[in-house]
Amino acid sequence: MVHDSNLLRALIVVVVHVLRYPPRAIIIRPDGLDNSIRIGHLQAGEIVVAPITVQFTPHSAQNPQPIRRYGFPLEPAYAATDYYVQGATFRGFWVAHLAKPPTGSYHRASLYVLPTRFTSLANFFLLTPLWPAHDPEHHEEKKVKQRFRKLAGRDPDLAAEWERLTLLADRTAHQYDTILLAYQRAGMVQQPGGAAA
Repeated sequence: MVHDSNLLRALIVVVVHVLRYPPRAIIIRPDGLDNSIRIGHLQAGEIVVAPITVQFTPHSAQNPQPIRRYGFPLEPAYAATDYYVQGATFRGFWVAHLAKPPTGSYHRASLYVLPTRFTSLANFFLLTPLWPAHDPEHHEEKKVKQRFRKLAGRDPDLAAEWERLTLLADRTAHQYDTILLAYQRAGMVQQPGGAAA
């Protein structure tokens, strides 16, 4: 263990490269991307983001001049969990990551909550495929669909509670009908139309 702070500072090396010119491209590697996807000489799972040029003229200026911008088509964004977005409604472009998490497994809430937050599924995009593109026998596709179907099924505890509540509702309806009939026979409840029974 190092106790000397000067020695510790000497061990920490930070390398910063200041670019004189903008890069020709940015290479990114999203977590969970199918590693069977290869583009040219890139490593598996890497994607190239190339710069673009956009031209526009601001209409609010007193002397509008055309503006030409050169840059990468990347925008600031944020991530939110399925727990955080419950009850929310999304408009605009959203990307969901429904791939199996690195630890644990798929969760029922993710499969329901995320796709149902959108006003239109045209705005719902997946960050990565749910199964590899190169799976000629469709083994991975079948496994993923089987897991999704299992999660979409009724939870045994919830099914048992539903049955219990349904039975209680039937008993309550029957008891209500019995009590109402007894009151009607005793003349304590008026029949529809105003006449006493």
